[in-house]
Amino acid sequence: MVLCFSGVTVTHATPVVGNFGATGGALSLTGTPINPSIDFFTLPGFVPSPGTTGNFLVGPATMGSFTGRLGEMAIIKDLATTLAGPLPITNFIVLPNAPGIVFHLTSLDPGVFSPGNCASAPAAGQGCTLPGSAFSFLNTSANTSTASFNVRGTANFSATPGDISNFSGVFTMQFSDMSYQALFAALASGATVATTFSASFTVTPQQTLQETPEPATLLLLGTGLVVTTATARRRHNRRRE
Repeated sequence: MVLCFSGVTVTHATPVVGNFGATGGALSLTGTPINPSIDFFTLPGFVPSPGTTGNFLVGPATMGSFTGRLGEMAIIKDLATTLAGPLPITNFIVLPNAPGIVFHLTSLDPGVFSPGNCASAPAAGQGCTLPGSAFSFLNTSANTSTASFNVRGTANFSATPGDISNFSGVFTMQFSDMSYQALFAALASGATVATTFSASFTVTPQQTLQETPEPATLLLLGTGLVVTTATARRRHNRRRE
C-alpha cells in the first residue's frame, strides 16, 4: 500500500512472511554431547563438507512468501550449537531462487528437558537436556531416539535487506539405531555420527514501514496539513458570509 501526503510518498514494506518445512537433508555430529558441531551434508549425494555449507530441500507446508518453492534446494551453513556462539551467523540459510530469501541466525534456545534422565538406562519416553545444551533428546524406544534444537533470527528478501522479519525454527534429527545414551557414548569416544534431519520454520514481519520519514519530510507533511486546514477554513468562512 502507498500513502501520499502533499507529494511525499511513504511505501509500506513487503517483508518475508509464511511457513515452510525442510526435508531431504542429512548431517553429522562431532564433539562433545553437550554442544556437538553440526556438518550439514551437500546435495546431491549427501557429501560431508565440514566447516562450509550443506543443503536441504524446501518441503511441505509452504505458505506465504514460500508458496511455489516446494523442492527448491536451500543452502545452510554448518554450525557449532553452543549457546554462547559464535553468533550471529549471517546468511545461515539462503533460498537462492528468485526472489532470493536469506536467514540470519541470532540465537539458539536452551533445551527443554531436565538432566535427570541423561545417565539413566535407556527406556522409551525418556527426555534429556544436558546442562548448557541447546539439544532436547528423546528416546522413542530403548534403541531409537531423536534430538531437536530451536533457532531464532531474522529474514529478508535479498533485494530488500531493510525489510526485516523474525523467524523461528526447529530442527529434528532421527536416530534409528541408538538411544541418546548410546549417542552420548559414541560422541564421547570421538566418533562422527551421521543421520537425517527435518525442520520447520515460521516467519513473521518485524516492521511494516519500509521508509521512516526524516525530519525534513515530516516538516513537509506538517506544512501540507497546515495549508490544507487553512484553505478549508477560508472556504468555510466565505460560505458563512
